[in-house]
Amino acid sequence: MVERIIIQKTADLLSSAIGSLFKKKRLMAAEKRSGKLIAEAIRELLSVDPNLHKVRSKLILAEEEWPKPTEDLLRAKEMLERVMVSSKRKIAVSVKRPKKKTQKKKTASRETPKKRPTKKNK
Repeated sequence: MVERIIIQKTADLLSSAIGSLFKKKRLMAAEKRSGKLIAEAIRELLSVDPNLHKVRSKLILAEEEWPKPTEDLLRAKEMLERVMVSSKRKIAVSVKRPKKKTQKKKTASRETPKKRPTKKNK
């Protein structure tokens, strides 16, 4: 009877130890995937023409994978906000000030307007 209880307690301890090892491994894998997503998002933000929707989705996935906010995640969010503000400014400037094509006036071929002949009353 006592032996059975000891064996059962030992089995419980072993199963919890093995479970915690697997849990640690899953957490490490989640942290690694999250870090990879954040790195890809930052790389995309530093490109010449970043795809903001792709970056936002990667950051959301990274938050879901690893709910603890990391320094890299916070930095990536801040960069995303700055890029969005910058792109809005560029769009606003281009919308407000459309480029006008100015035509150069040709002074050499300019003709003087002809005067109408006046009729004299007799």
